[in-house]
Amino acid sequence: MRSVDAKFQSLACRYLRKHGKRLLAHAEGIRTENDIEHVHQARVASRRLRTGLGVFADVLPAKTVRRWNRRLRRLTKGLGDARDRDVQIAFVDAILASHPADQRRELPGLNRLRLRLTQQREAAQPRVIETLDRLDASGIVPEILKETAKRKTPGKRARTKAGNAFVWKRAARDISRTRDKLLRLEPCLDDPEAIEQHHEMRLAAKRLRYMLEIYKSPFDGRLNEPIKAIRSLQTLLGDIHDCDVWVTFIEQFSDEERQRSIEFFGHARNFGRLRAGLQFLRDRQTAHRREAFDALVVLWKDLRENGFWEQLKAVLKDPRTPIPQTSTDTATDQGTEPAQEEIETPPDEFADCAEVEGPKHEGPAAPPSPSDKEPPVTEAEIQSEVTPAPPSSETATCDCCGRNGVLQDDLSKIDSGQLLCPACTSAFREKIGSD
Repeated sequence: MRSVDAKFQSLACRYLRKHGKRLLAHAEGIRTENDIEHVHQARVASRRLRTGLGVFADVLPAKTVRRWNRRLRRLTKGLGDARDRDVQIAFVDAILASHPADQRRELPGLNRLRLRLTQQREAAQPRVIETLDRLDASGIVPEILKETAKRKTPGKRARTKAGNAFVWKRAARDISRTRDKLLRLEPCLDDPEAIEQHHEMRLAAKRLRYMLEIYKSPFDGRLNEPIKAIRSLQTLLGDIHDCDVWVTFIEQFSDEERQRSIEFFGHARNFGRLRAGLQFLRDRQTAHRREAFDALVVLWKDLRENGFWEQLKAVLKDPRTPIPQTSTDTATDQGTEPAQEEIETPPDEFADCAEVEGPKHEGPAAPPSPSDKEPPVTEAEIQSEVTPAPPSSETATCDCCGRNGVLQDDLSKIDSGQLLCPACTSAFREKIGSD
């Protein structure tokens, strides 16, 4: 293992420890709480860890990194079916809740779809528990926390989140590579039917977003606007992919239900009552795909015309370069994050350890593992970690829990640059106070 720049090593340890703790917390939540978000966040944490292990491979022994990656990849895959069904069930529930009461002919098909999805989710639960048991038996997450704790660079200067020439150079290299992969896919926006290329573009946007987020703190806020812009791209690409997945899934589901009807009744007439609901959902997703694709083309054109890619390149070349705010309001009204971005993800798409799945809003950082031995934090240090955000009468969004409509002057800013609501600030203080 080569000698590693102190700031780069500090950045690596902070990142890996943060997501290692989150993985532990959400893995425990899967076992103890009836909340589908824990499965999602556990997968997100595992993918972020794999991303970090790829970016920060210099900090740890190569054999150790490979072993951790194998275990984390198995976890991501082991939770995949359950997460897909959770997302699909929630989506169908939302459709049923908003469905007009006078349009009852679609209900049998929608209800049958929900029944089958629920059955599949129940069948997936044993694998979820088995996957968690294997994770616990491997002991890799406590091992990650222990190894990174040993490598945490002592001294206040090393712990600061400002960058240096080495970190900026590595960031420019890693971000530029992922950016170029995304830009090479631009021609597929000329073809609304280029489904496979749109899927590749979704993954490329996701990888770029996460690479930007890894290096966010050393750039002192200059990557905030690029992250927002790429998140908007990812949202639209996620919507498009979700629609593609649903159309394929509904076609397969229809064939399977028709065959079940023939096997049970000896004919397919009973399937006729399901057809209207399934066709309704298929048509709905087909129409929404067209809308999302049109919005994606508009957003991409706006970024091009506003010089977004040139501005990002300038910041990577000189970290002191400011980036003007970029309009990212073109995204569809289905939310600010891809709601179903993990459905039908090929198991090996992140084999290079530098590619991740995008998350929903994540909660406060998880409590530390018992094996994570660190000196106690004083009250003065806690107060220095959390400082009031600039006063404002405008509302904002908590970067931790995603709560909207929080008054700007009610948010607190931590030294990573995140703005937290009062509840998340309290949780953050408790966390660092118990480290």
